[in-house]
Amino acid sequence: MNYNEDLFDEEYLGRRSSKPESDTKGVEGLYKADLNKLSPDQKSKNSPYIAKLRLLPNFTSNPDLIRPYTGSKYNDSIEVALGPSYITVVSHYMKFSNESMKRFQGYYDSPTNINPFTGLPFAKDNPLAKTFFALKDIVDKGMPGHEMAQRKMLSFDYNNKCYAYILVLEDKQQPELVGKIMIMHLTKDLLTKIDSEKKSEEINVFSMVEGKDLTYRVSTKEVEVSQLDGTKKKVLMPDYSASSFSDIVTSIPIFASSKTNPEEVKMVRVPLDDSSNIDPKYKGRVIEYLLKREVELESFAGKAWTEEQQAAVNEMIKFFTGSFTGNTELNTQERHTPNPLDASADSDPFAADAAFEDMELESTTKTATATTKTATATKTATATATAVEADTSLDDLDF
Repeated sequence: MNYNEDLFDEEYLGRRSSKPESDTKGVEGLYKADLNKLSPDQKSKNSPYIAKLRLLPNFTSNPDLIRPYTGSKYNDSIEVALGPSYITVVSHYMKFSNESMKRFQGYYDSPTNINPFTGLPFAKDNPLAKTFFALKDIVDKGMPGHEMAQRKMLSFDYNNKCYAYILVLEDKQQPELVGKIMIMHLTKDLLTKIDSEKKSEEINVFSMVEGKDLTYRVSTKEVEVSQLDGTKKKVLMPDYSASSFSDIVTSIPIFASSKTNPEEVKMVRVPLDDSSNIDPKYKGRVIEYLLKREVELESFAGKAWTEEQQAAVNEMIKFFTGSFTGNTELNTQERHTPNPLDASADSDPFAADAAFEDMELESTTKTATATTKTATATKTATATATAVEADTSLDDLDF
């Protein structure tokens, strides 16, 4: 296998694991804590959802991504490249109380999002953001019409979300996910903890050599959310603040079947050589393992507006600037398709914690539906149970 040596370069990974400071779908493969699956004991004690996860670097074998990710080092023989550990997405949730505008309600990715396949923004300008700040300017300066402008500003929800690969090490609430490589939304709390590890401990938690496992704790908190009529509504929101990284650094773990007993799945840390790097004889196998996933991180990146979305934005801007007639007939099917991404670099970059998709959680007192354990769940549960066996070598595993 031909791959860029940057894959195992810790300094390069460090640069790739920095959250972008500026603007840099599908829900399949997205890891989320399902609070309805808390056990009766957890509910009675008001205990949080707990799982153990490992953040992973972004290896890709997609030929359309290898060129932009390797840049000047690109050559035709490279089969695997290292991409940014984060995908940052800016989008806007537009909501309206005006009946003639409700057909435009929904999510709109910012056109200034970075296209991972080119490394460039889809467009230079964001008309929705410009309109919002034009309204804000009217309000801030007390100009004529500022009261109407303030009400119209309530139609805008700006959010910013970061996504990354994770490996599920333990999850008693969803044991069928153990051993899977998935995508996770990194909330404000998690990003702050990642940044703290980097600044105070000089630890890159994405490192395959000296990374850290994450104990993921999710509970709920009650917050007030502004409504279109200017009132406040109390809703339950996820609370990730109790999550924490391990006190010790470890190499990347791998799940694989035992050669002597294929039904037995074990978790083993990848061995390091005398230089504290991934042992060269295992590098190829590590690459293959990290590429065995059902979803690609870049599929969560922002998307360019379709013609229908552009037309909808044009009508919204007319409404906000006072020239909307309400006579335009548009096919709104594409615009109203729920978009799991909601972000914006034009406001608080961590506003995603109050994103529309997470606004109201189902009651945690609701009895979780009993699920039948599949063979996969049983197998992954076995992997969790044997995860601490230190006498197992990668050479004993089939992966």
